[in-house]
Amino acid sequence: MRVEAVHGLKSAGVDVIAYGKNSHETDRRAPYDFFCVYRVPSAEFQREFERQITTSGWYNYFEQMNISGPVEDFAAVLLGNAKMVRPG
Repeated sequence: MRVEAVHGLKSAGVDVIAYGKNSHETDRRAPYDFFCVYRVPSAEFQREFERQITTSGWYNYFEQMNISGPVEDFAAVLLGNAKMVRPG
């Protein structure tokens, strides 16, 4: 990803909530060293962002897992998990 693209994320409405290193002491640790949590303006923006990451060749150098979805009510999601309700 080009440096100018990274600097343009904030002006495009991307809110980086957290970026960090995955602790080796994490219980059931995912096999990835870094994480990033960010909010984007729309699902369409997210799909385009993913497309541009692919086009940039990023995945040729780094193994990455992506997770996306709308923010939902914490209690409703937690209760759904407890009831074993699968996401729709």
